[in-house]
Amino acid sequence: MQDLDLDGDGTDELLIVELCERSVALAEIAAILRIPIGVIRFLVSDLAERGVVHIGHPDDHDDGGGPKFATMERVLEGLRALE
Repeated sequence: MQDLDLDGDGTDELLIVELCERSVALAEIAAILRIPIGVIRFLVSDLAERGVVHIGHPDDHDDGGGPKFATMERVLEGLRALE
C-alpha cells in the first residue's frame, strides 16, 4: 500500500480506504467519519489520483442523463414510508 498521510498519522485516509473496499457513496463516508462531504470529496479524489482507490459512477441514470424509472420509484417509496 502507498504511504498515506493526512493529519500526521494517516488515520482518516486509512479509514476511507477501508470503507472503499466496497462500493460506497461519498455521503456515506462523510457520515461515518463525521467529516464534511467537501473534505471527503477532496480526499477520495486525491486517493484516486494516487491509484489507492477507484471512483465508480452509479448506474442509476438512463441514457438521456435522467434518473432511471426504478430509481425514482425507490425514492418515492422511501418518501411514502416517511409519512
